[in-house]
Amino acid sequence: MHRVIAGFLKTFCEETFIDTAMDEDKRFELFSNYCMIKSFYPEEIDAAAITSEEDDPGIDGICFIIDGEIATTVAEADIILKRPKRNVPVDIYFVQTKTSDTYDRGEILKFGDGVCDFVSDAPQLPQGDFIRQQRAIFDLLVDNVSKITNGRPNVYLKYVCTSNNPVATEIEATRANIIRDVNDTGFFNSVDFEFIGLQQLIQLWDKTRHTISAVMQTKQLSPYPEMPGVTESYLAIVPLKSFVESVLMDDDGKLRVHIFEENVRAFLGGANPVNKQIRETLSDPETQKQFAILNNGITIISPDVRVQSDKVSMENYQIVNGCQTSNVLFENYDLLIPESTITVRVIEATDPDVIADVVRATNSQSKVDETQFLSFTNLVRRLERYFATTEDTPGQETKLYFERRNGQYKDTGVPKRRICSIPETCRAVGAMFLRKPELAYRYPTKMISDLYDKLLNDKNKEIIYYTAALVLYRFKLLASNGRLDSKYSIYKWHILMILSYVADDKAMPSIQNKKIEGFCKKIIKVCSQSDDECIALFNRAIAVLEAVGLKESRDDIRSVAYTQSILQYCNQNIQH
Repeated sequence: MHRVIAGFLKTFCEETFIDTAMDEDKRFELFSNYCMIKSFYPEEIDAAAITSEEDDPGIDGICFIIDGEIATTVAEADIILKRPKRNVPVDIYFVQTKTSDTYDRGEILKFGDGVCDFVSDAPQLPQGDFIRQQRAIFDLLVDNVSKITNGRPNVYLKYVCTSNNPVATEIEATRANIIRDVNDTGFFNSVDFEFIGLQQLIQLWDKTRHTISAVMQTKQLSPYPEMPGVTESYLAIVPLKSFVESVLMDDDGKLRVHIFEENVRAFLGGANPVNKQIRETLSDPETQKQFAILNNGITIISPDVRVQSDKVSMENYQIVNGCQTSNVLFENYDLLIPESTITVRVIEATDPDVIADVVRATNSQSKVDETQFLSFTNLVRRLERYFATTEDTPGQETKLYFERRNGQYKDTGVPKRRICSIPETCRAVGAMFLRKPELAYRYPTKMISDLYDKLLNDKNKEIIYYTAALVLYRFKLLASNGRLDSKYSIYKWHILMILSYVADDKAMPSIQNKKIEGFCKKIIKVCSQSDDECIALFNRAIAVLEAVGLKESRDDIRSVAYTQSILQYCNQNIQH
């Protein structure tokens, strides 16, 4: 393996708690799949969820992106497809990785055969648990083609190696043949096959590490008066075409979906009445010239705004209002004329409370699900402050950082592995204190929505969130360095639940009772001290898991029945 990639791989494994004893080829598969998707996907990614665990022929990774979100199970895909939306965009990524520095025609042919066999009505190649699960998602998509944009998904094949040489003519011919074969299956709206060599892989990794930037050309720019909490702000008149090219598009001409993370509404599709009306405005050149006064415009927040003449430079920016307009503009880019403009408000702010106020105010015109405002709730604000007060004691693993806003600690020097996102922390609490590990495995938004009143009740004690996050962090750390067997990693949510039984000789108090603080402090003390004490605690939980019995498939692990069998064992065999 090339030394540069080896260095990136080491950093990746350290940050994502990947067992360093794992075979290098398997670690490279996880790394490649992560880079491939994370380079354009806004949320944090569990590389294991999109990577094959078995030696499945030809395919090392599969990722379904449905309506802009990753779906790793049939249940997750079904939830997204049930949204009240007529045209749901679907992209499917197939990845094959090799650590070699050459393009191997034989392996490329296996890759093509593997994809064609995957979608066939009668697959002939062996299928492990991962491939069978992904095939079930694909079958669900086929059953719901009437809901999918263009009637069929788009598919992207990525062959990754560390070659730094031009692609040979015979390899290009092989690629063309595979595109033809996959297209002939009739399952896809478009087929793209790309070779990812050394330089491309370095660029993908770099995209996962750095903030985005844009330089927006304006026709007119006016500063707002000075106001509290805002460093500077501007009202800009921007050419529509320039706005799409500089702000919305990436270097490959694709939509920068991650710039809408702070926008509480996902794109509702072109068939939505409002979006349909926006398109009709764009379709007529005369009405398009009036776009700036017919449309409410765009609001952008950035922590670093710089103005030079008639240009506005923005770093790590977010479109907090105008997701629908932006998506319609991107989809109808070919209709845009030079004379048409749009109104853009640019705000430089870093205070989360100010940002929260802007997002709420600019998204208050119609009803929005309260779960979409998680980062602005009183409880979540308290959690950010609570985690900030935890001590960074030498020799102890106690300092964690609560990420109230996605990317909050980017480029700050904070170790990535110590950052706890809202979804991950909620999963940990749901598994450990609400004893719902089967929900923690599934779609995070669905879990938060189902358990909202219990999971994010303002009366809950902050310490339970820190405790659950610390236990999860310690478990992943010990599994990654070989102190705990990494085979138990897939059971992490169940282990958190079991630990709430075995950590104390007394029953767990209510999460709103003051007594829960003493219960949590005992766990924190064990997890903050020597590895040996912490390992002993986890082994007690693992012993319960072994007594109940391990499962062979992911679906069985994630089932309610499995959770119930563990709870029954704990209630019968652990005395309090």
